[in-house]
Amino acid sequence: MYYWVYGHHSTAQIPELFDKFYADTAPQREKHGPILCVRRDNASVNVSSGMEQRLVRLGIRSETSNAYEPWQNGNAERAIQTLSNTARTVMLASGLVGRFWFHAFSYSAVVHNVTYSSQLHSSPHLIMHGVKPDLSNHQQFGVEAYLHRRPDQRTDSKFDA
Repeated sequence: MYYWVYGHHSTAQIPELFDKFYADTAPQREKHGPILCVRRDNASVNVSSGMEQRLVRLGIRSETSNAYEPWQNGNAERAIQTLSNTARTVMLASGLVGRFWFHAFSYSAVVHNVTYSSQLHSSPHLIMHGVKPDLSNHQQFGVEAYLHRRPDQRTDSKFDA
């Protein structure tokens, strides 16, 4: 299973994030076929009229779980648990503070997508994209880095921290 991760500040952004997800997956839909069904929990933002209209317009069947029954969304709940465990591990190992949790969560999705799966006999990235991932620019999560600002970008004096 291949994972996409999108961050948001408010649940009101979910319908627009679905539009972004749909646009981002256009190449995969050309290769693997259309999205046939979206399964989601019964949270109000997920079953809003705006979200329903988007799905109807795109010809995607909508399925929702019963309220307070997360086990009915088994694959999604398991994916969240897997990504959360990895994110928690890299956060603890890096020593970074909680405000970096979304970056850790995104990092864990990348790690999952490029890691060999014995069930798939491949990596999710290779199956989804048809090519091995280029990991030459990837870094370990939480490595020390420095930001260089040119003098024209600075708002402080050159002797400030």
